[in-house]
Amino acid sequence: KGDLASRVLTVSIPEISDDRRIDETEWEKRFTEAHPRILGALLELLSGVLDNIDSVNIPLPRMADFAKLGAALDIVTNSVGKPYSFTERYAESTRQGTMTIIENSVIYRPLWRFLENKDEWTGSATSLLNEITKFATPSEKLDMPKSANNFTRELTGIAPNLRAAKFIDIRKGRKQEKRT
Repeated sequence: KGDLASRVLTVSIPEISDDRRIDETEWEKRFTEAHPRILGALLELLSGVLDNIDSVNIPLPRMADFAKLGAALDIVTNSVGKPYSFTERYAESTRQGTMTIIENSVIYRPLWRFLENKDEWTGSATSLLNEITKFATPSEKLDMPKSANNFTRELTGIAPNLRAAKFIDIRKGRKQEKRT
C-alpha cells in the first residue's frame, strides 16, 4: 500500500464542458492534423530535459530518476519553484498518497487520539494495542486487529507513511527485547 502510494503521481483532469465536446470522428481528424506538431513539441521538450538533467541537484526522493527528470522539466519550462511545477505537484501527490494510506488504516484514528497529548510512549505491541483500543470508537473496535501480531503487521505497514508525515517514528529509541 505505502510503497505503491510513493510511486504514484496523481493527475486531475478537468471535465470537458458540454459546449466543447466533440464526437470521435472529429477528435480523430483534429488529432491527425495536430500529431506532427505534438510529436515535435514532445521531442523538443525531451531534448531540453536531457540537456539539463545533469545540472539537477535536488534531494532525491523515492523514484529518484523520475524526480530528476521532472526537475529538469521544470528548468526547461521555466517553472522552478512555481506552484504548478512538476516538483511541487510531485511533492503534493506524494503527501496526498501518504495521508491516504495513513487515514485508511484501521489503527490510525485510535492511535492519533492515544498519542495526541503525549510527547513519547514506550511499550510492547501488545500494550500499545491495549492502550489504543481504549481510544477506539465502538465501530473502530470491530475492525481493530485482535492480536499483537496482526497489530504489529498493520503498524509496520503504515510506519513509513507515519514517519514521512512526521506523525510518529515507531523506531525512535526502539530496543530489541529478548524473549524467552
